[in-house]
Amino acid sequence: MRLLNVHDLSFRTFHSKDTPRYVTASHRWREGTEASIKDVQKQRGRDKLGYKKVEGFAQYVREHIHHVDWLWIDTCCINQESDREVSEAINSMFKWYRDAEVCLAYLSDVNTPSDMIAFSHSEWFGRGWTLQELLAPHTVIFLAQNWEVVGHKGGSGCGPSGVQVRFGPPIEAVIAQITGIPTYVLADYNKSKGLTVNQRLHWTKGRETLCEEDLSYCLLGLFDINMPVIYGEGGAKARHRLLQEVEKNATHDVEQEVALEDVQTPERVEGDSSVIAVATLAAQTCDGFAELRKVCQTLPGRLHALNNEVTDLAVVLDEVGTLAVVPQHLRRTGSEQASVPLILGELTTKLTHIKSMVATLTLACSRSQIPLLQARGWSKVQSRLRTLQDDIRTQKTQLNVIVSGSDV
Repeated sequence: MRLLNVHDLSFRTFHSKDTPRYVTASHRWREGTEASIKDVQKQRGRDKLGYKKVEGFAQYVREHIHHVDWLWIDTCCINQESDREVSEAINSMFKWYRDAEVCLAYLSDVNTPSDMIAFSHSEWFGRGWTLQELLAPHTVIFLAQNWEVVGHKGGSGCGPSGVQVRFGPPIEAVIAQITGIPTYVLADYNKSKGLTVNQRLHWTKGRETLCEEDLSYCLLGLFDINMPVIYGEGGAKARHRLLQEVEKNATHDVEQEVALEDVQTPERVEGDSSVIAVATLAAQTCDGFAELRKVCQTLPGRLHALNNEVTDLAVVLDEVGTLAVVPQHLRRTGSEQASVPLILGELTTKLTHIKSMVATLTLACSRSQIPLLQARGWSKVQSRLRTLQDDIRTQKTQLNVIVSGSDV
């Protein structure tokens, strides 16, 4: 692993056992402006935006993260002319971000730390590689164009080695709204293990990369797999190889995982007829399996109730609007104002849980997957759904009170 010394901008290569404390950098790569390893070694092109960005990261570490002397940034810590080195870095990058004291995410299109509208629309959230840079580190500190702290996700107070860091306010709820990633996953990626492959693949929707293959390569660490990097193979082949490796290493049956957009989730079900048809067909097909028949008989009513909850929730969220544009009457002071994005983030997370559960149950009935249903336990599923609905009602009430302008 090649690291950059933040004091003199010199490079040094370390092996895992002797790697010192370091900080990782995350940013929006801009073709033709970034500083390469040779640029930094020869101190050339210092007027380029990319070189100034490297200097900015180094200066921030020197001034704000004490007892850390090393920085890793993809532009110049990887020799982009070496295919072997690029492939090794891509397969190791998730681990490198995970093991860092902290990750600094520089958002050049956010002028000031208070501009949350610009933050929510930053290009950083639309890039493929920044997905693992958001999820892998224990902590990510977001910096505005002027290098002031916007906020952070993950742990706060100090890095894994006890290094004291200024983190700024926690903004997981805001990021969850922007990305659709649950707050508990943002706080700790290890907790995503209960999610399906396609739920995680769904997080890349709308993200872009310069090379089409990178939309798959940037996911290697998220699925804890390694595979050769072959630029020129095309996006389709790269995705095919990725899914083959995922299936090979998965601890669960990948065939049971279907993309959420291919399943009738509550917002796509038109009336009860389609759900009842699925349940009836499953009951007829699996005649003799009493447990599954019981599930099929109960499912339509449960889905109908969930549809109502989702509809009601959508109305409330429409009243509030997006996190980026909070209505004027919500811009008040104190904890009341701060509670709005937190409530919205929690609502979004719980709504995602409900959609996932309904999709799984509908799919299970349509495919007659008896072992899956029995393994999860229908009574436990029902209990979990009731809890989620109760939580949503409680938070929805809180949100309605704020929208109406009353005191919480």
